Amino acid sequence: MGLFSRKPTVQPAPVSQTPILLPSPRLATSDEEAGELLEQVGQIQRAIMDGASLNGAGEELVSRIEGASLYYLGVGADPVKVFDTLIAPISEWGMGRLTQAMLLEPRSSEGVAGKRAFDIVCAFREKYQYLNPDNN
Repeated sequence: MGLFSRKPTVQPAPVSQTPILLPSPRLATSDEEAGELLEQVGQIQRAIMDGASLNGAGEELVSRIEGASLYYLGVGADPVKVFDTLIAPISEWGMGRLTQAMLLEPRSSEGVAGKRAFDIVCAFREKYQYLNPDNN
């Protein structure tokens, strides 16, 4: 190879061209139901941290956290608090936990599932980003 020769390019992992559609939220009609949804989110998170498959994880997390968020927004909770205590933490957790397989083994079934879950959690955050008090 000469001084100005091109290096061989590395082929990136396939990128999904389909738009991200968020799952329907699991709606809560009481404090108890909203609390149950949040408990289920915690169970899903613990299962993922213990090595459970990421297949469907984004849909399961977002449908529950959005249902709880909508309930609290609907009963008059401060939108900033809903963002800061529910929406931001799940997206930040997702960035740390859902990306590992995607980064280490992007072509594996878990890598693809992790990418999908990550994309869904990011789309959820984007949907509610207007509640972020740090928006300028």
